[in-house]
Amino acid sequence: MNVFPLFPSVVGASILDKRVNKYYGALMGEEFTSDSRRYDAPDSYPSVCRKVLDKHPELKSIILQEFNKFKNETLKLNSTDFDITTSWMTETNYGGYCHYHNHKNCYYSGVMYIDNHASGDLVFKNVLNNLHSMYVNPPDEWTQETYQTFYIRPLQNLVVFFPSYLEHKIDLYTEKKTRYSLAFNLHPVGKYGEADSYIELKL
Repeated sequence: MNVFPLFPSVVGASILDKRVNKYYGALMGEEFTSDSRRYDAPDSYPSVCRKVLDKHPELKSIILQEFNKFKNETLKLNSTDFDITTSWMTETNYGGYCHYHNHKNCYYSGVMYIDNHASGDLVFKNVLNNLHSMYVNPPDEWTQETYQTFYIRPLQNLVVFFPSYLEHKIDLYTEKKTRYSLAFNLHPVGKYGEADSYIELKL
């Protein structure tokens, strides 16, 4: 039988080169909010600054170059340019996590990890679950066609790009060493669209 995995939510992941390592001290030194409850993320705290990458233009350029490679070679969006709009650090301590959420006012989002960790995975949830009105028994085997959740383990210099509509969370973090990650959102810029949906946007 022919199988067509229609309309996939395409996630890209790659390891950035060691040029990014020199920024880690400054990134971990960001000021973090003191109240995680307002973000529904116990013991996980975002940075006060939401434009962290504007302080590090070379790092921003490295991440954008990697995203451009992904969006051109995989998404085939050669004629659409993107820029990083917001970026922030997240500090997660022992026992920390955050609930499922997605990002608004952006097209793709991403996260970069500072170190290797054996917990605190990035977890994605199948968006089609919300469209089903009934449950069935679990599949006999978990494959790309049957996944309901998908886990990515934090690795040093790993960057992950994902559609902003995808619901995702930080899984329970069970290590003593603080987990740091850099999150960011991407938005189309310049001229894009067509006919009565055409726009030219500068950020």
